[in-house]
Amino acid sequence: MIKNINIVIISSLPDKSMKSIGNKALIDFHGTSLIEHQITNIRKIYKKAKIIIVGGFEHKKLYDKIKSKKNIVYVYHEYNDYVNVGMALKTVLPVLGNKPTIIMNIGFIFNPTIIENLNLDKDNVMINNKNKNFESKIGCIADKNGCIEFIFYDLEKRLCEFVYLNSNGITMMRDIQKEIRNNMYLFEILNKLINMGMQLKTSTTNQNILHFDHMKKLKQTQNTLKKLKKC
Repeated sequence: MIKNINIVIISSLPDKSMKSIGNKALIDFHGTSLIEHQITNIRKIYKKAKIIIVGGFEHKKLYDKIKSKKNIVYVYHEYNDYVNVGMALKTVLPVLGNKPTIIMNIGFIFNPTIIENLNLDKDNVMINNKNKNFESKIGCIADKNGCIEFIFYDLEKRLCEFVYLNSNGITMMRDIQKEIRNNMYLFEILNKLINMGMQLKTSTTNQNILHFDHMKKLKQTQNTLKKLKKC
């Protein structure tokens, strides 16, 4: 297992259907906030990882929640309705160095063993989830070796917004930084890197990963976190 790694949690962007409740990273679940739960989950596997939280929407409240945590780096960008993951990545790139990096969305809730089971060696990896209960708007076309050729909406191989980039992948992202628009989605940026020749492979799982992106999923999320707390 790679130990010298960055783990970026993007917590700066509200889902449109949930903006009225504030930053979802701060929602309380069974005595802990969602951001604290994610940090605890990551630390179960990567005890010495550099965890970087990207704030934006309600960034001061988020900072107050995590400022006492050890080995956490906090960066933020100003939020408006026209920024997206592109802005978050441009904000975090200067603190990544050349370390391998996991980039994940705060709303993906999973058993920490999913990270442990990833084959993070030389390959850049994005999670393909085959669990029938997993909901994702994006998917990919991949070749026979599992290398992703194109990522877009409603493609059959469903993807999580969870990507691992090795040192070369981070360098390539830094090289195209000026081409990354503030309003770009993560998959648009990854497509640019793939077009430049970066190999991004799928890592398949059947685990039940929950994407908390709507208040209708609040109860389901609460129950999932309650189960994970016992793991």
